[in-house]
Amino acid sequence: MARKVVLAVLVCVLVGGIVVFSFPQRYLPERLRSYVIVKGEFSGEPVEIAIPGPKAKSVRVSLRIRGVAGVCRVSDKNPQGDILGVFAMRAGTWTSSLPAGHRLVVEASEHGGSYQFEAGSQWGLFGSSMRLVIVGSCVGGLAGLGVERSRKVVDLGRRIGVRRICFAGVVAVVSALVLYSMVHEFGHYIVGIMLGGEVKEVVWTVFSGEDPHVSFSSMPEGAGPWMSAAGPILPTLVAVAMIAIWLVFSKRMRWFLGVCLVIPALVFLFANVGCVFELFDSGTHMNRLSSHLGLRGFVRVVFELLPLFVSLVMFGLVGCRIRGMSNMCQRSTPSRLKLRASS
Repeated sequence: MARKVVLAVLVCVLVGGIVVFSFPQRYLPERLRSYVIVKGEFSGEPVEIAIPGPKAKSVRVSLRIRGVAGVCRVSDKNPQGDILGVFAMRAGTWTSSLPAGHRLVVEASEHGGSYQFEAGSQWGLFGSSMRLVIVGSCVGGLAGLGVERSRKVVDLGRRIGVRRICFAGVVAVVSALVLYSMVHEFGHYIVGIMLGGEVKEVVWTVFSGEDPHVSFSSMPEGAGPWMSAAGPILPTLVAVAMIAIWLVFSKRMRWFLGVCLVIPALVFLFANVGCVFELFDSGTHMNRLSSHLGLRGFVRVVFELLPLFVSLVMFGLVGCRIRGMSNMCQRSTPSRLKLRASS
Protein backbone atom coordinates (compact mmCIF):
# COMPACT_ATOMS: atom_id res chain seq x y z
CA MET A 1 0.00 0.00 0.00
CA ALA A 2 2.77 2.44 0.96
CA ARG A 3 4.53 1.71 -2.34
CA LYS A 4 1.38 2.63 -4.31
CA VAL A 5 0.98 5.88 -2.36
CA VAL A 6 4.59 6.88 -3.00
CA LEU A 7 4.19 6.01 -6.69
CA ALA A 8 1.00 8.10 -6.95
CA VAL A 9 2.71 11.07 -5.28
CA LEU A 10 5.70 10.84 -7.64
CA VAL A 11 3.42 10.71 -10.68
CA CYS A 12 1.48 13.78 -9.46
CA VAL A 13 4.70 15.70 -8.83
CA LEU A 14 6.15 14.87 -12.25
CA VAL A 15 2.92 15.62 -14.11
CA GLY A 16 2.55 18.85 -12.11
CA GLY A 17 6.08 19.84 -13.04
CA ILE A 18 5.34 19.35 -16.73
CA VAL A 19 2.14 21.44 -16.47
CA VAL A 20 3.67 24.28 -14.39
CA PHE A 21 6.85 24.69 -16.42
CA SER A 22 4.98 24.46 -19.72
CA PHE A 23 2.73 27.35 -18.65
CA PRO A 24 3.27 30.53 -20.73
CA GLN A 25 5.56 32.94 -18.87
CA ARG A 26 3.36 35.95 -19.56
CA TYR A 27 0.71 34.46 -17.22
CA LEU A 28 3.18 34.03 -14.34
CA PRO A 29 3.51 36.56 -11.48
CA GLU A 30 6.11 39.22 -12.28
CA ARG A 31 8.46 38.13 -9.49
CA LEU A 32 8.73 34.68 -11.09
CA ARG A 33 9.63 35.95 -14.54
CA SER A 34 13.38 35.39 -14.48
CA TYR A 35 13.65 35.82 -18.26
CA VAL A 36 11.85 39.00 -19.31
CA ILE A 37 10.96 39.87 -22.91
CA VAL A 38 9.60 43.31 -23.81
CA LYS A 39 8.63 44.27 -27.36
CA GLY A 40 7.24 47.38 -28.99
CA GLU A 41 7.42 50.03 -31.68
CA PHE A 42 9.14 53.42 -31.56
CA SER A 43 8.80 56.47 -33.77
CA GLY A 44 9.85 59.99 -32.87
CA GLU A 45 9.57 59.81 -29.08
CA PRO A 46 12.37 58.05 -27.15
CA VAL A 47 11.55 54.68 -25.57
CA GLU A 48 12.70 53.93 -22.01
CA ILE A 49 13.09 50.27 -21.02
CA ALA A 50 13.61 49.39 -17.35
CA ILE A 51 16.15 46.67 -16.55
CA PRO A 52 14.45 44.31 -14.07
CA GLY A 53 16.04 42.39 -11.23
CA PRO A 54 17.31 42.86 -7.66
CA LYS A 55 19.36 45.97 -6.94
CA ALA A 56 23.16 45.88 -7.11
CA LYS A 57 23.06 42.94 -9.50
CA SER A 58 24.18 42.88 -13.11
CA VAL A 59 21.68 41.48 -15.58
CA ARG A 60 22.45 40.17 -19.04
CA VAL A 61 20.40 42.17 -21.54
CA SER A 62 19.90 41.95 -25.27
CA LEU A 63 18.39 44.68 -27.47
CA ARG A 64 17.24 43.92 -31.00
CA ILE A 65 16.35 46.74 -33.38
CA ARG A 66 14.40 46.05 -36.57
CA GLY A 67 13.00 48.09 -39.40
CA VAL A 68 15.07 51.28 -38.90
CA ALA A 69 16.35 53.18 -41.93
CA GLY A 70 19.14 55.03 -40.13
CA VAL A 71 21.03 54.94 -36.84
CA CYS A 72 19.51 54.64 -33.38
CA ARG A 73 20.95 56.31 -30.30
CA VAL A 74 20.92 54.11 -27.19
CA SER A 75 21.70 55.51 -23.73
CA ASP A 76 22.30 53.81 -20.38
CA LYS A 77 20.63 55.83 -17.60
CA ASN A 78 21.00 55.10 -13.87
CA PRO A 79 18.13 55.47 -11.33
CA GLN A 80 19.22 59.05 -10.59
CA GLY A 81 18.74 60.00 -14.24
CA ASP A 82 22.45 60.33 -15.09
CA ILE A 83 23.50 59.07 -18.52
CA LEU A 84 26.44 56.71 -18.04
CA GLY A 85 27.01 55.66 -21.63
CA VAL A 86 25.79 56.31 -25.16
CA PHE A 87 26.28 54.34 -28.36
CA ALA A 88 24.76 54.20 -31.84
CA MET A 89 23.41 51.10 -33.59
CA ARG A 90 21.59 50.21 -36.79
CA ALA A 91 19.20 47.30 -37.23
CA GLY A 92 20.70 44.35 -35.40
CA THR A 93 21.34 43.01 -31.91
CA TRP A 94 23.32 44.44 -29.00
CA THR A 95 24.14 42.32 -25.95
CA SER A 96 25.75 43.35 -22.67
CA SER A 97 25.43 43.22 -18.84
CA LEU A 98 23.95 46.20 -17.02
CA PRO A 99 22.96 46.82 -13.37
CA ALA A 100 19.34 46.17 -12.43
CA GLY A 101 17.37 49.37 -11.95
CA HIS A 102 19.03 51.15 -14.88
CA ARG A 103 17.05 52.16 -17.95
CA LEU A 104 17.88 51.90 -21.64
CA VAL A 105 16.72 54.88 -23.70
CA VAL A 106 16.27 54.17 -27.42
CA GLU A 107 15.94 57.09 -29.86
CA ALA A 108 15.48 56.81 -33.63
CA SER A 109 17.32 59.45 -35.64
CA GLU A 110 15.19 58.99 -38.76
CA HIS A 111 12.17 56.74 -39.27
CA GLY A 112 10.79 54.55 -36.51
CA GLY A 113 11.19 50.83 -36.09
CA SER A 114 10.56 48.01 -33.65
CA TYR A 115 12.55 46.72 -30.71
CA GLN A 116 12.77 43.58 -28.64
CA PHE A 117 14.40 43.72 -25.23
CA GLU A 118 15.42 40.57 -23.33
CA ALA A 119 16.74 40.55 -19.78
CA GLY A 120 17.84 37.78 -17.45
CA SER A 121 19.28 34.31 -17.83
CA GLN A 122 17.51 31.59 -19.77
CA TRP A 123 18.84 29.27 -17.06
CA GLY A 124 16.75 30.96 -14.35
CA LEU A 125 13.96 28.91 -12.77
CA PHE A 126 11.41 29.91 -15.44
CA GLY A 127 13.86 30.75 -18.22
CA SER A 128 13.23 28.98 -21.53
CA SER A 129 16.35 26.76 -21.30
CA MET A 130 15.66 25.76 -17.69
CA ARG A 131 12.02 25.03 -18.55
CA LEU A 132 13.15 22.61 -21.24
CA VAL A 133 15.52 20.85 -18.83
CA ILE A 134 12.89 20.53 -16.09
CA VAL A 135 10.15 19.33 -18.43
CA GLY A 136 12.59 16.85 -19.95
CA SER A 137 13.55 15.60 -16.50
CA CYS A 138 9.88 15.16 -15.54
CA VAL A 139 9.16 13.27 -18.76
CA GLY A 140 12.22 11.13 -18.10
CA GLY A 141 11.00 10.46 -14.55
CA LEU A 142 7.61 9.29 -15.81
CA ALA A 143 9.32 7.12 -18.40
CA GLY A 144 11.56 5.70 -15.66
CA LEU A 145 8.57 4.77 -13.53
CA GLY A 146 7.00 3.04 -16.52
CA VAL A 147 10.24 1.22 -17.29
CA GLU A 148 10.51 -0.04 -13.73
CA ARG A 149 7.08 -1.65 -14.01
CA SER A 150 7.72 -3.13 -17.45
CA ARG A 151 9.39 -6.55 -17.42
CA LYS A 152 10.12 -6.39 -21.15
CA VAL A 153 12.02 -3.13 -20.82
CA VAL A 154 13.97 -4.46 -17.83
CA ASP A 155 14.91 -7.58 -19.80
CA LEU A 156 15.97 -5.39 -22.73
CA GLY A 157 18.17 -3.33 -20.40
CA ARG A 158 19.83 -6.48 -19.12
CA ARG A 159 20.53 -7.67 -22.65
CA ILE A 160 22.00 -4.28 -23.59
CA GLY A 161 24.32 -4.32 -20.58
CA VAL A 162 25.47 -1.76 -18.03
CA ARG A 163 28.55 -0.75 -20.03
CA ARG A 164 26.55 0.21 -23.11
CA ILE A 165 23.89 2.02 -21.09
CA CYS A 166 26.54 4.07 -19.28
CA PHE A 167 28.23 4.92 -22.59
CA ALA A 168 24.89 6.07 -24.01
CA GLY A 169 24.30 8.20 -20.91
CA VAL A 170 27.66 9.96 -21.32
CA VAL A 171 26.95 10.64 -25.00
CA ALA A 172 23.51 12.06 -24.08
CA VAL A 173 24.99 14.43 -21.46
CA VAL A 174 27.70 15.69 -23.83
CA SER A 175 25.11 16.11 -26.59
CA ALA A 176 22.79 18.13 -24.36
CA LEU A 177 25.42 20.37 -22.75
CA VAL A 178 27.83 20.88 -25.65
CA LEU A 179 26.83 19.57 -29.07
CA TYR A 180 23.28 20.93 -29.27
CA SER A 181 24.17 24.50 -28.34
CA MET A 182 27.08 24.48 -30.80
CA VAL A 183 24.93 23.29 -33.71
CA HIS A 184 22.08 25.61 -32.69
CA GLU A 185 24.30 28.69 -32.55
CA PHE A 186 26.07 27.66 -35.74
CA GLY A 187 22.67 27.75 -37.43
CA HIS A 188 22.24 31.39 -36.37
CA TYR A 189 25.85 32.13 -37.28
CA ILE A 190 26.01 30.64 -40.78
CA VAL A 191 22.60 31.90 -41.95
CA GLY A 192 23.29 35.36 -40.54
CA ILE A 193 26.57 35.56 -42.45
CA MET A 194 25.00 34.17 -45.65
CA LEU A 195 22.33 36.88 -45.50
CA GLY A 196 24.86 39.69 -45.03
CA GLY A 197 25.08 40.05 -41.24
CA GLU A 198 28.28 41.01 -39.41
CA VAL A 199 29.02 38.87 -36.36
CA LYS A 200 30.03 40.71 -33.20
CA GLU A 201 30.32 37.85 -30.69
CA VAL A 202 29.66 34.11 -30.48
CA VAL A 203 29.26 32.07 -27.28
CA TRP A 204 29.02 28.40 -28.19
CA THR A 205 28.37 26.61 -24.87
CA VAL A 206 27.29 27.31 -21.29
CA PHE A 207 30.86 26.57 -20.19
CA SER A 208 31.86 29.98 -21.56
CA GLY A 209 30.26 31.58 -18.50
CA GLU A 210 27.33 33.03 -20.51
CA ASP A 211 24.23 31.74 -22.22
CA PRO A 212 25.09 30.50 -25.74
CA HIS A 213 24.27 33.20 -28.27
CA VAL A 214 25.37 34.93 -31.47
CA SER A 215 25.43 38.73 -31.46
CA PHE A 216 25.44 40.67 -34.73
CA SER A 217 26.76 44.20 -35.02
CA SER A 218 24.58 44.67 -38.11
CA MET A 219 21.93 42.68 -39.95
CA PRO A 220 20.20 43.53 -43.26
CA GLU A 221 16.50 44.29 -42.99
CA GLY A 222 14.40 41.14 -43.30
CA ALA A 223 17.32 38.78 -42.63
CA GLY A 224 16.89 38.59 -38.85
CA PRO A 225 13.83 36.29 -38.79
CA TRP A 226 15.51 33.75 -41.08
CA MET A 227 18.68 33.86 -38.99
CA SER A 228 16.61 33.34 -35.84
CA ALA A 229 14.68 30.35 -37.22
CA ALA A 230 17.92 28.68 -38.34
CA GLY A 231 18.70 27.95 -34.67
CA PRO A 232 16.20 25.07 -34.29
CA ILE A 233 16.09 24.18 -37.99
CA LEU A 234 19.77 23.24 -38.40
CA PRO A 235 19.89 20.78 -35.43
CA THR A 236 16.68 19.21 -36.76
CA LEU A 237 18.19 18.70 -40.22
CA VAL A 238 21.41 17.31 -38.70
CA ALA A 239 19.39 14.92 -36.52
CA VAL A 240 17.32 13.70 -39.49
CA ALA A 241 20.52 13.04 -41.46
CA MET A 242 22.12 11.13 -38.56
CA ILE A 243 19.05 8.95 -38.02
CA ALA A 244 18.75 8.30 -41.77
CA ILE A 245 22.36 7.06 -41.83
CA TRP A 246 21.68 4.83 -38.83
CA LEU A 247 18.50 3.39 -40.33
CA VAL A 248 20.33 2.46 -43.53
CA PHE A 249 23.48 1.01 -41.98
CA SER A 250 22.36 -0.10 -38.49
CA LYS A 251 22.54 -3.83 -39.33
CA ARG A 252 26.21 -3.53 -40.38
CA MET A 253 27.25 -0.89 -37.83
CA ARG A 254 29.15 -1.39 -34.58
CA TRP A 255 27.01 -0.66 -31.54
CA PHE A 256 29.06 2.32 -30.32
CA LEU A 257 28.83 4.02 -33.72
CA GLY A 258 25.06 3.57 -33.64
CA VAL A 259 24.93 5.15 -30.18
CA CYS A 260 27.06 8.10 -31.35
CA LEU A 261 24.59 8.68 -34.18
CA VAL A 262 21.24 8.03 -32.54
CA ILE A 263 21.66 9.55 -29.05
CA PRO A 264 22.81 13.04 -30.20
CA ALA A 265 20.08 13.01 -32.85
CA LEU A 266 17.39 12.22 -30.28
CA VAL A 267 18.71 14.96 -27.98
CA PHE A 268 18.62 17.47 -30.85
CA LEU A 269 15.06 16.46 -31.71
CA PHE A 270 13.87 16.54 -28.10
CA ALA A 271 15.04 20.16 -27.85
CA ASN A 272 12.26 21.03 -30.33
CA VAL A 273 9.84 20.77 -27.41
CA GLY A 274 10.96 24.37 -26.88
CA CYS A 275 8.85 25.33 -29.92
CA VAL A 276 5.79 24.81 -27.71
CA PHE A 277 7.09 27.34 -25.16
CA GLU A 278 7.78 29.86 -27.92
CA LEU A 279 4.30 29.68 -29.44
CA PHE A 280 3.03 32.44 -27.16
CA ASP A 281 4.51 35.44 -28.95
CA SER A 282 8.09 34.89 -27.80
CA GLY A 283 9.64 36.80 -30.70
CA THR A 284 12.37 34.20 -31.20
CA HIS A 285 13.18 31.34 -33.58
CA MET A 286 10.14 29.96 -35.48
CA ASN A 287 7.79 32.47 -33.83
CA ARG A 288 9.80 35.37 -35.15
CA LEU A 289 9.82 33.97 -38.68
CA SER A 290 6.08 33.26 -38.65
CA SER A 291 5.44 36.86 -37.59
CA HIS A 292 7.72 38.10 -40.36
CA LEU A 293 5.81 36.00 -42.93
CA GLY A 294 2.48 37.30 -41.61
CA LEU A 295 1.09 33.87 -40.67
CA ARG A 296 -1.98 33.73 -38.43
CA GLY A 297 -4.16 31.24 -36.60
CA PHE A 298 -3.89 27.53 -37.26
CA VAL A 299 -1.36 27.96 -40.09
CA ARG A 300 0.94 29.90 -37.75
CA VAL A 301 0.73 27.20 -35.06
CA VAL A 302 1.47 24.39 -37.53
CA PHE A 303 4.37 26.32 -39.05
CA GLU A 304 5.98 27.07 -35.67
CA LEU A 305 5.61 23.44 -34.55
CA LEU A 306 7.07 21.95 -37.76
CA PRO A 307 10.41 21.04 -36.05
CA LEU A 308 8.44 19.27 -33.30
CA PHE A 309 6.33 17.33 -35.84
CA VAL A 310 9.53 16.21 -37.58
CA SER A 311 10.87 15.14 -34.18
CA LEU A 312 7.80 12.99 -33.46
CA VAL A 313 8.10 11.23 -36.84
CA MET A 314 11.79 10.51 -36.29
CA PHE A 315 11.18 9.27 -32.74
CA GLY A 316 8.59 6.88 -34.17
CA LEU A 317 11.01 5.57 -36.81
CA VAL A 318 13.76 5.02 -34.25
CA GLY A 319 11.32 3.30 -31.88
CA CYS A 320 10.11 0.95 -34.62
CA ARG A 321 13.66 0.01 -35.61
CA ILE A 322 14.72 -0.61 -31.98
CA ARG A 323 11.60 -2.70 -31.40
CA GLY A 324 12.37 -4.76 -34.50
CA MET A 325 15.96 -5.30 -33.41
CA SER A 326 14.75 -6.34 -29.93
CA ASN A 327 12.31 -8.87 -31.38
CA MET A 328 15.08 -10.34 -33.53
CA CYS A 329 17.27 -10.75 -30.43
CA GLN A 330 14.42 -12.45 -28.56
CA ARG A 331 13.85 -14.92 -31.42
CA SER A 332 17.54 -15.69 -31.79
CA THR A 333 18.10 -16.36 -28.07
CA PRO A 334 15.83 -19.47 -27.82
CA SER A 335 17.36 -20.93 -30.99
CA ARG A 336 20.84 -20.61 -29.50
CA LEU A 337 19.68 -22.34 -26.33
CA LYS A 338 18.25 -25.22 -28.40
CA LEU A 339 21.53 -25.63 -30.26
CA ARG A 340 23.45 -25.80 -26.99
CA ALA A 341 21.00 -28.34 -25.54
CA SER A 342 21.22 -30.61 -28.61
CA SER A 343 25.00 -30.52 -28.58
